Amino acid sequence: MAQGFPTLKWFSDGEASDYNGGRTEETIVAWVSKRMGPATTPLPAASDFDTFKDSADVVVVGFFEKE
Repeated sequence: MAQGFPTLKWFSDGEASDYNGGRTEETIVAWVSKRMGPATTPLPAASDFDTFKDSADVVVVGFFEKE
């Protein structure tokens, strides 16, 4: 495990994960951004569904009528 300042942990469902990456702003921000992910991902075409479905262990897809 990398040691140094700052000490970072990511908490998900009460479980801590240690940060073992680089110590630059860029690497820390990339690590946090990867865990946060986007709030939503638009799928403009039906063909995008399979790629999205395979992008994570769990995905939620909603189908909405245009207003």
